[in-house]
Amino acid sequence: MGISIVVRTVLCMVLLAAGVGVAVGYLASRAAQSQIERRLVEDVAANTARVIAQQKYPLTDDYCCKISQLVGAEVVLSAEDRKRLQASSMSVSQSDEFLKAIGRPGDLPTGVVIEDKPFRVAAAPIFNSSGGPSGRPAYRLFVLVAQAKVDEARNRIASSIWIITLGAVLAAAVVGLVISVTMSYPIRKLARRIHAISVSAGQAQGLRGIWTGIRHGPPEVVRLARAFDELLTRLDTARTQLALSARLAAIGQLTATVAHELRNPLSGMKMNAKVLADELAKRGLADQSLDFILREIDRMDQQLTNMLGLSGGSAGPQNAPPDKKPARLAALADSVLDLLAPRCKAAKVRIEKSYDPHLPDIPLDAEQIRQVILNLAINALDAMAAGGILTVVARKAAAAARFEIKDTGAGVNEASRDKVFEPFVTTKPGGTGLGLHISRRIILSHGGKMDFASSPAGCIFWFELPLA
Repeated sequence: MGISIVVRTVLCMVLLAAGVGVAVGYLASRAAQSQIERRLVEDVAANTARVIAQQKYPLTDDYCCKISQLVGAEVVLSAEDRKRLQASSMSVSQSDEFLKAIGRPGDLPTGVVIEDKPFRVAAAPIFNSSGGPSGRPAYRLFVLVAQAKVDEARNRIASSIWIITLGAVLAAAVVGLVISVTMSYPIRKLARRIHAISVSAGQAQGLRGIWTGIRHGPPEVVRLARAFDELLTRLDTARTQLALSARLAAIGQLTATVAHELRNPLSGMKMNAKVLADELAKRGLADQSLDFILREIDRMDQQLTNMLGLSGGSAGPQNAPPDKKPARLAALADSVLDLLAPRCKAAKVRIEKSYDPHLPDIPLDAEQIRQVILNLAINALDAMAAGGILTVVARKAAAAARFEIKDTGAGVNEASRDKVFEPFVTTKPGGTGLGLHISRRIILSHGGKMDFASSPAGCIFWFELPLA
């Protein structure tokens, strides 16, 4: 039989609290014991040595005995070379035994045993009035504190710390028990309901409303149950959308196949129209309908190219890596404006240009960027059905070349502001909603960025390309 959630949670909380409490208690106890030993031995030695040096008390056995009574420890004064004792509060035999312990070569001991009684030892230098702290010390003061006294103080502080730690562990265990019982109730109820539904007829709709009745416990857990109910609803919606996406993917593949096949006859039509136009030109004749046919074929071919790129075909210009070569933005813009000049004249749209003469050539794929400029310019013309001003700007902005196309139309409506660059989003009758989406992908493939600003007085679409 498995362990319940309550038991698991309580055990984990108790073990965690006990582990942390023991670790903290042990470290605190060690730190406190170290501080106790330092205060009882080392600080007493340093303070006593300073008082003796400042007050210039006589260095006699009687004086050492008085100091010993004050500090509760044995006091010994020796020469700096540790070869002889100047004064001591201990007996002669004890002093001789201590002198042997400190007279050995090497560092001073921190502990000695005199007449089978252990002591903790600390030393401090005493400077004479002429030498000062920077000179050589005249004497060395030793303070010997009985190990039993140190242990008693250490045990007393350790006991206090461990009592506090034990109380903290018990308190944490109680809190853990309360939390586990409170939190496990809605979880256990949720688990029972899910289990009951899973062994029932298997109707997915029965999962909805599962949080009904779970009103006890922390708000976070109740919200979790409600979120689970919402998740089931969204899963149903996602399942429907997934089926729709699969159908759309199949349609996309079919569209790509049809678009690819249509490009071949279009190419043949375009070639024959050009041959016919050349023959008429040799005879000094011209037919505007042929120019119209060629332009429409180019437009159809461009739309098929966009469809191929959007459906994932390798023929899409936005899928191919840019073939970057140095080119001038102003020249690309002029070639597009020359193409659209008749349409601008017919729509009563005046073209204004503002090119920075110091803008250098930048690395870019000329055909792809020309397509972007053409898409932006056509959108601007479509926004000015009653005429207006088309402003084209090419200038330097920081470490990038900035290109702007501004119209005097009505601007982008609020409903479409956040979806302007998404595919199939358009406000134009008969529009495909692919131009801006493809344009932005082209700019991003060049390492640039693209955005727009709109107002009732018009709209500005812009992109920036790195200079290098």
